[in-house]
Amino acid sequence: MDRDGNEIRLDVVWPNDAEKKQFRDLIETLKVPAVTDDSLKEEIITIGAQALTGEKEIEDCTGKLYRKFRFIYRSRYGFCCQVWQAWPSLY
Repeated sequence: MDRDGNEIRLDVVWPNDAEKKQFRDLIETLKVPAVTDDSLKEEIITIGAQALTGEKEIEDCTGKLYRKFRFIYRSRYGFCCQVWQAWPSLY
């Protein structure tokens, strides 16, 4: 429940076999080890908390996270990875 008494529900959807294969195929193409980045984690915690407490709408928070991650990846790595390209273009 959020602070206004509204029910908050998260659905977990497991990938199907085709999606698992697509992900494995993507992983197999990687050439360098992962680089950890705490700034991404901090953005999720900060913005996610706003959605979970009802301070901001979930749609607003997901859009903000998408834009921030896209900016970070493009500015640091010069590209937008396939995961972000798969995200709905609503944001």
